Amino acid sequence: MGNRTYTQISFSERQTIERLYNIEHLSITAIAKATARNQSSISRELVRGNTGSCTADGQPIYSAELAQKIADKKSAVKYANLTKASYKRNADPERIAKLKKMRGWD
Repeated sequence: MGNRTYTQISFSERQTIERLYNIEHLSITAIAKATARNQSSISRELVRGNTGSCTADGQPIYSAELAQKIADKKSAVKYANLTKASYKRNADPERIAKLKKMRGWD
């Protein structure tokens, strides 16, 4: 496999996805091309931000704010697990504190 890099979807990208999906009614493929993201990433994102409501024509409604809240919560859980693992390895508490501050988790 080649070297793959991954960047998390930002809130502004989520807002773009919301506009393209809810207002312009673009397909997953078209949204993926417009945002330069993989189709599977867009598909997962639409599931993450699904409000449980549908439009009059039956299309699920995507919310960028809901998706961001869920992503932030998932990130916080990952951070908590990272912190626990770091303490188990006798990691430097100052380094952990800097990481918390840098990511806004303090």
